[in-house]
Amino acid sequence: MEFAGYSYNVHTDFSSYYSFVVWEFKPIFIWGINLSYLNKIFSLDGKVSVVTGGSRGLGKGIAHALLKAGSKVVVVGRDKNRLEKTVDEFKNGGLLAFGYQCDVGKRDEINKLFEYVNNDFGRIDVLVNNAGVTQSAP
Repeated sequence: MEFAGYSYNVHTDFSSYYSFVVWEFKPIFIWGINLSYLNKIFSLDGKVSVVTGGSRGLGKGIAHALLKAGSKVVVVGRDKNRLEKTVDEFKNGGLLAFGYQCDVGKRDEINKLFEYVNNDFGRIDVLVNNAGVTQSAP
């Protein structure tokens, strides 16, 4: 498909309640200009991303997009089975994701998450706070 001078493929995933779209831009020429440099400008190669609430819905879509852009992604979620399923889906698609079980509503678990990320990756370049947490007032 082509839109606004860009050639792209659209991939959708309807396996969950929410669907998401991943845009993959392919190099094309406009007026003799090679636009393949756009892949370099928007590349996340070598970057480390953490996505909370990344095992389903919008978080899963965001994690997938970050992976397609070249980032190493730590997918964070509370449900261990759902988290493992999501990471396996990414790995089966040729993407390298890492799962970490954590309830971001608990400060001690957040500290352990960041210790893990710091020890294994050394830094965080992108943080997506997608998990929904509520606290009731007394």
